[in-house]
Amino acid sequence: MIPGTSLGAVTDLDGGYRIEKVPAGTCTLRITFVGYITEEIPNVSVKSGETTEFNYKLSLVFGQ
Repeated sequence: MIPGTSLGAVTDLDGGYRIEKVPAGTCTLRITFVGYITEEIPNVSVKSGETTEFNYKLSLVFGQ
């Protein structure tokens, strides 16, 4: 998801996702999944008219 907006997506079975209608510029991505540490990645660059590919690996939560 993109914090502060209504933009976000749910992954498919392979972890793929697509967030559409993201305005050009930079944004922060918030990535969450049950059993994993929530991460926020700032300064993700989005260019007008282009598809931005972003891959990220979450870390498991241990002992919680």
